[in-house]
Amino acid sequence: ATITITEPMKRPIADRLPTELLQILFESLDYGTLEKDYLCACSRVSRRWRAIALPYLFRAIRIRFHANEGASCTHRRRTLRSMHQFFAHNHQLAAYVYELQLVLVCDGRPFDDSVAELTGNATGQPMSRSIYPLVDGDELRLALLDFSKLDQLKLYDVVLRGRPSS
Repeated sequence: ATITITEPMKRPIADRLPTELLQILFESLDYGTLEKDYLCACSRVSRRWRAIALPYLFRAIRIRFHANEGASCTHRRRTLRSMHQFFAHNHQLAAYVYELQLVLVCDGRPFDDSVAELTGNATGQPMSRSIYPLVDGDELRLALLDFSKLDQLKLYDVVLRGRPSS
């Protein structure tokens, strides 16, 4: 039995949409959590959609450092190193990043909400240095070299140890 195809196979309708229309659609999203979820879903529609969606997905990213009371600084530096390793291996993604936020989270809450509880600061006692997210300045500088188009760096509750060398 021979199969004869009389019509050329049609591309799915999603792949027939003009690139310019997809760009306008992706630009209209204002990069909240829900919109990032939509962009992730769009990036899985096809290879073409993925190529168009990736710059919007990585335009603004947030890296959260998770720390518990008494957590070592090594854990946080390893996280920074992991970010550097990921973007060093995926340099095409690093080129899309314009805004980078580094945030410390302590026990699942923003750091500033939990500092008083963990350190006794509510009673006026000095805060314990052991829970501060000490990040080596040179290590941060090295990690930031991956981002050629970085326009904004926002550090939330991150304390730099040492000055980055130039």
